Amino acid sequence: MRSRQHGNYENAMILRYTYPAVDFGGGSNVTHLIPVPTLKSRGLAGRVQAIEIARVTEDFAGSTSDAGVRIGDGADDDKYFDTGLVLNESVDVGEVLHLEHDDAGGGEDIERGRSSVTMTCVASVGTPTGIADVCPIIAWW
Repeated sequence: MRSRQHGNYENAMILRYTYPAVDFGGGSNVTHLIPVPTLKSRGLAGRVQAIEIARVTEDFAGSTSDAGVRIGDGADDDKYFDTGLVLNESVDVGEVLHLEHDDAGGGEDIERGRSSVTMTCVASVGTPTGIADVCPIIAWW
């Protein structure tokens, strides 16, 4: 574990958020706000640890491009995390994917003081399909 400039990552609070039945085949991206926990009326710092794709109820496919998930600040949709476009025809009903943060080339830490971050579920393009729960896992300190 490592210490962060504005807090202690070792003592982080790990929260798992669940956004049920996200339709990646709906033809357009879907954005959700993730609330940032506060301490003394100030948002905590954080780090996206992983995104889980769970309860897949419709196989994924996209003939032009595949689906993915990004966590950002509203202006830069992948500032904190980007799964890449990895949700493809190999993701089938009943599967669970755990897509971990890549410290070597991953996004930035979430800075202290924010009230929310955005999660953009990037839709498949072409002949799009894919429905699943999207579960970001974030460490807050």
